Amino acid sequence: MCGRYTILHSQDAVAERFGVSPIPGLSTPRYNVAPSQGVPIIIEDQGARQQVLAHWGLVPFWARDPEIGNKLINARVETLTEKPSFKYAFARRRCLIPADGFYEWQRKPSGTQPFYIRRRDQDLFAMAGLWETWEAPDGSPLISCTIITVAPNELIAPLHDRMPAMLLPEDEEAWLAKT
Repeated sequence: MCGRYTILHSQDAVAERFGVSPIPGLSTPRYNVAPSQGVPIIIEDQGARQQVLAHWGLVPFWARDPEIGNKLINARVETLTEKPSFKYAFARRRCLIPADGFYEWQRKPSGTQPFYIRRRDQDLFAMAGLWETWEAPDGSPLISCTIITVAPNELIAPLHDRMPAMLLPEDEEAWLAKT
């Protein structure tokens, strides 16, 4: 599970790395990005990348209540095509979630120990995500997202049984293009 992450780079650095415009007024650094907060995501709309602000916790377009998003902060890659909450977004609405680190908690008999995981070069990376637009009863749109998780690699396995799906830069375009 990925329940907290960081964006320490400036909005200008995020915009340059992902080829998008910065989100005006979005403050950085963010040392403890948490579910239900507004997070920057990168989407592709009519062939062009855009950076938008999304609520972290996916609210499917068909949901009656946005509170469902509190339970949908992560989506297991193994069930994306099966779960009603994710299959439509997986087919049509994929996103990149910029980050430069994330936290995983190792469970021990004495409690939990947080670990901060980042690239050696401390650069930005993209987590694979899904996004949706939900329409509130008053007609206002809510853009929301979820982080896709995978089985851990050998570095993360001693800490946790899941980790965010981290995309290589050369795989980002294919992910957004749904191929």
